[in-house]
Amino acid sequence: MIAVVRASPKSKADVPTYSVILNLEELLSWVNTTENQLDYEEIPPDKKDKFAMTRLKGNASLWWDGVQSKRKNNNKQPIKSWAEMVVKLKGKFLPKDYQLSLYRKMQN
Repeated sequence: MIAVVRASPKSKADVPTYSVILNLEELLSWVNTTENQLDYEEIPPDKKDKFAMTRLKGNASLWWDGVQSKRKNNNKQPIKSWAEMVVKLKGKFLPKDYQLSLYRKMQN
């Protein structure tokens, strides 16, 4: 489910929220849309993850809180970069063979 929410008063684009979608294309679309919005808003690199965290809703938000809590319990630093956050999201919500399946689709 993607819900559209305004990011800030100066924002001209809508920023979707992400709440664990089974449709993989929607996850990739959310990541791309969020990346574009982060660039448009000129959000500094050290704040991008916090902005993106506000866009996680429902199970995705609970999952992310769990990831950060687990890191804290293991005496690791919380994830503080958008790039790392995307890696974790894709690792969790994209099937392991997703890229291979795209390659096969392209070949057919």
